[in-house]
Amino acid sequence: MAEAKQAEWLRFREQPRTCLDEGQVMVVRQPQRPDEEMLELASFATAEAATEYLRANFPEPSSSR
Repeated sequence: MAEAKQAEWLRFREQPRTCLDEGQVMVVRQPQRPDEEMLELASFATAEAATEYLRANFPEPSSSR
């Protein structure tokens, strides 16, 4: 069970997220390890533009539940 939960957590961490930074909306991927940096995938002036980028480039995975 712990292995399945860890795999689920890793899949969650691989998904890009939005992050606000100094008036910019960044799309980032969180590091998998504490010694790694966050990876900036793109930067936008508005949340709408960031959302559109996520929809176009990272479609929601279909639920297997």
